[in-house]
Amino acid sequence: GAARFLRANCTQPPHDRRWLWLSAPTYLVALAWASGWWTTAWMSPAAAWQRLPDLYLLPFYVHYFADIGVALSGVVKVTLAYLPLGLIVWATRRPTDSGRALLGSSVTWAIAIATLLEGGRLFITDRQPDFGNPLFAALGAALGAYLACTHRQHTSRRVPAAPQTTAATAIVTAHPGWRLMALPALVVAAAALWRFPVLSVELTLLAIAYLVLLVRVPQAWLVALPALLPVLDLAPWSGRHLFDAFDILLTLTLAAGYAFGPEPQLRSAMPTKGFGVLVSLFAASTLASLAMVLVPNLPFGSPGAASVQPSFDALSVAKGSLWALTLLPLLAGLRRAGVAVGRVFAWGMVAGLGTATASILWERAIFPGLFDVSRDFRAAGFMSSMHNGGAHIEAFLAMTMPFLAVGIVGARSRSARFALLLLFPLAIYAMAVTYSRGGYAALLLALGIVLVGIVSTRSTAGTRRAWPTIVVAGVAAAAVTLPIVSGDFAQSRLQRIVDDARTRAAHWTAALAMRKPDPITALFGMGVGSYPTHYFYRQDPARRPASFAIVRDAATPRLALGAGTTGYLQQRVAAARGDDYTLQVVARSRSGKASINVLLCERTYFDAFGCSSATFTLGETWSDHQQGLKIDWPGTPARPVTLSLENASRDGVAEVARVALLSADGRNLVRNGDFTGGADHWFFSSDDHLAWHVKNLWVALLFDQGWAGVVTFTLLVGYAIVILLGKLRRSGDLAALAALASLLAFLTVGVVGSLFDAPRLALLFLLTVFVGVAHKDTRPAPPPAMPQTTHVRRNSSTRAAAVTASPLLSVQRLDRHRLMVGAVPGFVLLSLSMIALPHMTAVPYNVRELVATGSPLLSAALLTLFGFWLAGVPVWMAWRLGSGQRFALSLLPALLAHGLVAAAVIALAVPDESLHDLVGSPVLGWPPAIETVLRLGVLFAALSSLLTGGVLLARAVSRQAVQRTAAVAWLGSALPVLALAHLVSVIFASTDNLTELMAGGGSLVSSTALSGAVLFVSAGASLVAFTAATRVAWSRALAWTLVMMILAAVLAGVGFEQHIIKYGEHYSALQFLLSSDRAHVVSGTALAVRMAVAGMSVVLGVALLQYPFVRATTAGHDTDAGTHTTA
Repeated sequence: GAARFLRANCTQPPHDRRWLWLSAPTYLVALAWASGWWTTAWMSPAAAWQRLPDLYLLPFYVHYFADIGVALSGVVKVTLAYLPLGLIVWATRRPTDSGRALLGSSVTWAIAIATLLEGGRLFITDRQPDFGNPLFAALGAALGAYLACTHRQHTSRRVPAAPQTTAATAIVTAHPGWRLMALPALVVAAAALWRFPVLSVELTLLAIAYLVLLVRVPQAWLVALPALLPVLDLAPWSGRHLFDAFDILLTLTLAAGYAFGPEPQLRSAMPTKGFGVLVSLFAASTLASLAMVLVPNLPFGSPGAASVQPSFDALSVAKGSLWALTLLPLLAGLRRAGVAVGRVFAWGMVAGLGTATASILWERAIFPGLFDVSRDFRAAGFMSSMHNGGAHIEAFLAMTMPFLAVGIVGARSRSARFALLLLFPLAIYAMAVTYSRGGYAALLLALGIVLVGIVSTRSTAGTRRAWPTIVVAGVAAAAVTLPIVSGDFAQSRLQRIVDDARTRAAHWTAALAMRKPDPITALFGMGVGSYPTHYFYRQDPARRPASFAIVRDAATPRLALGAGTTGYLQQRVAAARGDDYTLQVVARSRSGKASINVLLCERTYFDAFGCSSATFTLGETWSDHQQGLKIDWPGTPARPVTLSLENASRDGVAEVARVALLSADGRNLVRNGDFTGGADHWFFSSDDHLAWHVKNLWVALLFDQGWAGVVTFTLLVGYAIVILLGKLRRSGDLAALAALASLLAFLTVGVVGSLFDAPRLALLFLLTVFVGVAHKDTRPAPPPAMPQTTHVRRNSSTRAAAVTASPLLSVQRLDRHRLMVGAVPGFVLLSLSMIALPHMTAVPYNVRELVATGSPLLSAALLTLFGFWLAGVPVWMAWRLGSGQRFALSLLPALLAHGLVAAAVIALAVPDESLHDLVGSPVLGWPPAIETVLRLGVLFAALSSLLTGGVLLARAVSRQAVQRTAAVAWLGSALPVLALAHLVSVIFASTDNLTELMAGGGSLVSSTALSGAVLFVSAGASLVAFTAATRVAWSRALAWTLVMMILAAVLAGVGFEQHIIKYGEHYSALQFLLSSDRAHVVSGTALAVRMAVAGMSVVLGVALLQYPFVRATTAGHDTDAGTHTTA
């Protein structure tokens, strides 16, 4: 517990910690954003002093007078926001530090940072500091430190030790870049929780508990995801579809898995190369079809703001497959660590069946009753994906039932078998009351496969012992099923099988007829999730489904309801039966032909009870409408009540500016009734199911992903079935039997339902495929192979010794203490210089404009942070290249990630016009901020590659050993980054501000020459930094620096344009860059002097930025004239 943590040594392998250390700048920027610092509403110190007497600065003052829910929400958010700080402090401490020391450092840093951020709010208009927050920040940081220090002990205790692998395998599978995904995932989840419309506090507490669970039991997600999949669905309350509560859970799974779980693997999950190839091909098909929808439909709108949104429909459908692919490395890591993933996942599927069954029992109990089998009421549970029809709940039940069946037979204890036997008839009842004929067929097939598998693979004695259990389960199932199936409603549906089959076949033909007749469509389809859009625009207008859109092109947002077949925009409201309510609507119809119908009902996805309605005929101008509503219907008080809006006309568009439902005491029960929050709290449903679903898995795949999708999916699933049959034949493995029956049951329901329309089902199906293939069967292990002897050449040890002697290559970890000590003075010095920069008239005007005039202190600090990040991290990357191939494989993504973070920081630091000078105005139709940051990110990634190469070159000229693999890795990563930068900044540039300065208007020769100039300048700067940090002779260092500066000047002369005619003036690119302004263009000797001063300033500035990183990577080593000594 806590006492053990205070005494423990918080040790951890370096590759588990560095990603946290590198993420510190991004995290601090995010904290400042959450505190409201990224605003232009900063006040002067005098104005802040004047409002100081009106502020309440006592800790907890705001919490005392706030609503308890608001106060609790704020406490939870602050605690969660500072939890990563404990992880980062842990990453900066020495491995031998005790838990007590780590706790003290975490609390100290949290209080200091939170106090600074809260103090800054004194200077922000409409913001008030809360000095109780530092205490909650300390609590969050302490929790983060505790998790960071103890997670490895829990992991090693809960997860079996990983089997030994060869070094070659380790290099291929153990990839430190996986951990780079943890922080973005955690930030995305935190941001989603922060802005989630409903139950944000409860979800945050659930998220914290889930993260703690995954830290202690990394394989717990294999149980949690299937268990929560059918019930963690808040879309009817939140209105969120694209990224809902379950997506937050998945994001947290990735964050915890990549950060705290066993080393994510990929190759070990693939029993053969063929399976890996098939997974890759199916992923490529999905991405290609997704791109066919996304690219033509940029920019995006607001998620959920319309019933037909091609981009968001595509993302909503494709995310199921993409989630499964991102979870595959975590699954492989667990498998490699010795976890019986098939057995754990089986318990998760049983738990999911239990929660789905409970939701259906609850739905039946409060609506028709558990024993009313004559009424035409179809159960749907909590699955909101059935809001416009679908076979989703029956597919889930059919997939999970085989795991329950084999669990009953294979249970090792009587109590477990008894509990599963109790669940079996309840689950059969849940499937029966869906009244799904496809579900019935899938269930019979799945249970038949399980029965045949048990009889054919178990011994005679084992089969004899299983028969009593099988008979009891069968009798219970028959007793539950027969009364339901023999009821009037079930019989009427069974009698319509032939007619409905003809309708489905005609619908499939009509769907395929909507495809474009070209080879690209035949190969890649019309695009993932595009069927509703094409149906809406290509069908007969008389059969077009109703639609809605949140329109924002006016002063106030408004809801537009289009006419068509029945469709509702609805919201769950807290209305009680028997109470009187007043409905208020502000609406119009520009054509004067539309009318709006508002219903207050007790509603499920398919049925409505006790409706009270009001219909208003709309005029061409905005008008107020009012009418009383009351639910007066006998029933269960627990039924959910829904306020529904529909266009009641067959023509015209109804526009709604405001809707309110007032209780007798004047409370408005409608949230976001003025639609300022977009579609938050609003939920669309439709009774026209054929408009939204193709109603066949294979036809839907052909429509969405073309023949590439159909073939790759078929091969992938067929391969998995063959693997499962092999495991079943060899060892009679029950987990393989359950997975096999589950996949076939899903495909059976897929004959009558396009199941991949529901991303949760796509995720579960692909997870079942992956787990089934990755699960190790119980056959006896083959005898271990003889270890292979590795032959080493005689001079290899000498070469290794030479490499180890290098002070930049022999260090095993970064010295964070030396880094901080070296960085703080430089940070202060450069920040002060940046503050004075706008007042230096000799500095070119475009450089002086970098400091934002509205908040110069913050801008200067961010510019300094940007400098340390851009120039310093390449020292670390060059140092990591010397540690072997593991980082060499990560260098390319590291360069791109480094550039993107630098772009994000500089975008916050400098005015928009300075960014425009570099990348111009957005031209791709993307959100402007995103396009700007991406263009800057590519440009800074190129600078990052050149700075990294400069460090390697400085090592080489100072006689430091540089591995050949490091040079090759740098060259292989830098060339594509530089090519991408040339493509973005020159060929597809959105401004000529850069290309007009380059020789030949941005020729390839010009780009190459300028890249070489930057490389030599950065090498000279790195050599100065390395000389200052070690004992390399200054004379040799200065000589080499002078040579590199001369080479850089020559290359700059080649790369820059010599003749620019602009605004009636003639000058060179260097004159433009080095002159204070256009009115005072320098030339001759003055230009040469300015060029020399600028070059030396850049060298010294970059050296100052790199100096702390060089000291941290050469800790304990001194160098003199190429002689290496260890202190």
